Amino acid sequence: MPHSTTRDGVRVYFEEHGRGDAVLLAYGIGGNAGMWEPNIRALSAGHRLILWEPRGHAR
Repeated sequence: MPHSTTRDGVRVYFEEHGRGDAVLLAYGIGGNAGMWEPNIRALSAGHRLILWEPRGHAR
């Protein structure tokens, strides 16, 4: 699983899909990056998708 580490040592989960202009996908309360799974194929056809989970959430 890809992660980025903040300056204060917190690991933040993210995924990247597709190529093109970047689109950042966030989710609402009670979700996680996996909620975008049904849309990834269509949205990534012309865009670079970045899915992330805020610090302290999910993964």
